[in-house]
Amino acid sequence: MTANEDRQFPDALAAAMAVRMECIGEDGVDFEPYECFLSADETTDWFRAWTGNT
Repeated sequence: MTANEDRQFPDALAAAMAVRMECIGEDGVDFEPYECFLSADETTDWFRAWTGNT
């Protein structure tokens, strides 16, 4: 298996992510989960963007 081959959530996490909430937080933060994990390359790009660390 390669690092990007199996990106499905474990069953318990998939079940938790399937629950939709009417209102999420009072601070305006929106939470929109993905259907599976991002690839390693995509995750790396996001971490670099969030932290400013190349």
